Amino acid sequence: MSVSRETLRKGLVVLNISFTEKMLDLLVAYLEELLRWNEKVNLISRRKKEPELLILSSLVPIHEVRGKVLDFGAGGGVVGIPIKILKPRIKLTLLESKTKKSVFLFHVKHFLGIDMEVVNMRAEDWRGGKGKFDCVLLRGVKPSSLVFEFLKPQGMLFYYGRMKGAEREIVSPFGRVSVVRKKPAHA
Repeated sequence: MSVSRETLRKGLVVLNISFTEKMLDLLVAYLEELLRWNEKVNLISRRKKEPELLILSSLVPIHEVRGKVLDFGAGGGVVGIPIKILKPRIKLTLLESKTKKSVFLFHVKHFLGIDMEVVNMRAEDWRGGKGKFDCVLLRGVKPSSLVFEFLKPQGMLFYYGRMKGAEREIVSPFGRVSVVRKKPAHA
């Protein structure tokens, strides 16, 4: 399956995202590598007809993502890595419990030269990340109270899809993202 650079370019314009040709090169290289590895390791659904739309849908909340960011249950990094490519100043951590998927994430980190941390551990066991993140990205994982433990006070959860209790939604031609701000703990 080939990657359409032009589809990505047009989508970035629709989403009003500033980008350089180098960033577009990295997005294409990442998506090509994801598709190549997906033949052996189940990173994304093999039913996707246009893989570019997977990347574009992950970018829906990009204008609000900031600071220290956790891609929770990262899988193939489809949410966090494209945002990191286009917002290189964020500090990205990818949390993935499955070793095969984590191996891919480590590979991509070095293959593309992206400064990001990969943690191969179950969320329940990773104490080092609790309360440290400004934003948590969640796609393909059901939201639970555990997710909020990783957020700083007033941190924001971006859930790809509809979420009961969300404060608001970011809607684009490529999908919707529910936004929830962590509530401060009451004494």
